[in-house]
Formats: sequence, C-alpha cells, structure tokens
Amino acid sequence: MKFAGYLENKQPLVWKTFSHAFASHRLAHAYLLSGEAGAPLKETAFFLAKSILCDHPDPLADETCLTCTRIEHRTYADFIFLDGEENSIKKDDVQEILGDFSKTPLEEKGIMNLFATEGLEPDLTLFFDIKPEIGLARIAANSGREVNRLDVEKLSFHNQVRSAFQELAKRFPKRYFTIDASQSPEAVYQAAYNEIKARLKSCLKRCRRRNACCRNKRSS
Repeated sequence: MKFAGYLENKQPLVWKTFSHAFASHRLAHAYLLSGEAGAPLKETAFFLAKSILCDHPDPLADETCLTCTRIEHRTYADFIFLDGEENSIKKDDVQEILGDFSKTPLEEKGIMNLFATEGLEPDLTLFFDIKPEIGLARIAANSGREVNRLDVEKLSFHNQVRSAFQELAKRFPKRYFTIDASQSPEAVYQAAYNEIKARLKSCLKRCRRRNACCRNKRSS
C-alpha cells in the first residue's frame, strides 16, 4: 500500500488537512507532526515533501514519479532531512537551513546539473538507451561485476530514470545523441565513434572558418 492509502485510512484528519491545503494552494510555512511512539512521523514528513515537489500531484504526491523516488532515496538536492534520532539537531544546523532558504533552489531549471559541471554544458551527450529489463539482465549475467546500490533498485525506478533522460534528449536534440545500447558492444562502439568523429569534424571546420575570418580582418 502506498503511504497515501495509509494516511487516508488510518489518519483521515491528517489526510483531509493536507488534501485541502494542496487543493486550495494554502500551505502553511511549517507543520509540526506529533504522535505516540511508533507513529510514522518521518514517513508523513517525507510524504508531505513529496506532495510539494511531486511531478504529477493529484493533489498529493503520486509516490511513483522520479522526484518522489529521489526524495525517498534522499538524492533530491533541495530536500534536507535532519534526523534527531541519529544526531542531536544543533542551533548551527537550523541556522544553516534558514540561510539556505534565501538561495536559489539547486534543482530549479537544471541548476543542480550546472552546479555539478561548474556551469559548463557539454557540446555532446551520448545517451546509451536500453530497456531496463535488458540492462538488469546483463548485470545479473555478469557475476564478476561489483554490485552498486542502483543495481538493486526496483524496475519502476529504472524506468523513471530512462523516461527522464528520454525527455532531456527530446528537449535538447542538438546536444543529445541517442544510441540503441541493446545492440552488440561492437555496434554501440561504432555508433558512438561515428557521432564523436562527425562532431569533431564539424567543430574543426568552424574553427578553420573563424581563423580565416580573423586573418582577413588583420590583413584589411
């Protein structure tokens, strides 16, 4: 059962409060959650964060989109979680969060990606597209490969990531080049090699034209 189902059935007052707030676009600036020992307070807080940032809210989080998944795994840059059970929350921690409120969200308009690349964007991004089922089967067949945490994610997670990159490829067709990675390694290599070679050749031509233009201006 999704957590939304739990709230609706077990905590109808919380469910109605959140549903009304999102439907009417009247969120409070903060919510204090309290309950008896064992109450899913952390899960409720996560669900509230997902509902605020969800890609397809109705009006609360669908819990299946890429953003909801990233919040669940704590990989969404603008989602900050302080766990008082692991470490005591200090005054400096709160002040740091308050300072972050005045900053531009890292996730907004791809700022997180620009931050990771120091503001640079590549001229070419090779997108090796493959159905997650095929990719995961290849991983399972390679017993000598070191397993990382992404390998054990659910199929739905990999489908969401693939869909996100497919959307980027559509949005930036001049920069993204999609390669069918279900082909043989040789065919994938050749496709990547041909595209890189063509891009470098085009870049070289542009550089030569610029140099020729500069020489003409100097001589005149």
